[in-house]
Amino acid sequence: MPNDVPTNQLTVSFLDASKEGASSQMNAQQLATNGDYVTAVNNLVTGMQGITNGTVLADESFLVNRRSNAVPAQPAARETKLLVSYEDNVTLKRYSVTVPTLDTSAVVFLGQTDDIDPAGNTATTDFVTAFEAIVASPAGNAVSVVALKRVGRNN
Repeated sequence: MPNDVPTNQLTVSFLDASKEGASSQMNAQQLATNGDYVTAVNNLVTGMQGITNGTVLADESFLVNRRSNAVPAQPAARETKLLVSYEDNVTLKRYSVTVPTLDTSAVVFLGQTDDIDPAGNTATTDFVTAFEAIVASPAGNAVSVVALKRVGRNN
């Protein structure tokens, strides 16, 4: 049976070093069980924590799961974001979402650009794997990450 979460929207909220909040919102896949859904969300949050230096404040779908309200130990700026470009595996239509507080030291850049190597290190590949396991297109189809890029103020 599909998970009982009555919405396909997943929001992950972050806190930066100045206690300002920012969030990422994406569509979530309907998985086989509630347990599978919770595991996939936890994996996505863990993947996001591996490539960001902000505090993951909460994730929300049907219920709010408070993660932490601690101020990040490292400098974290909500304006420094990861732009995740992904495509629907059926329609091939492209979409994007941003993840705030990107830790630029946790990713591998392609040359002297803002483009990030999706297979550049374990943190990035863990994030991509977790993203593809839970995120869905607006049509409800599974997705594949096609590009990662640093965006935001002063980039």
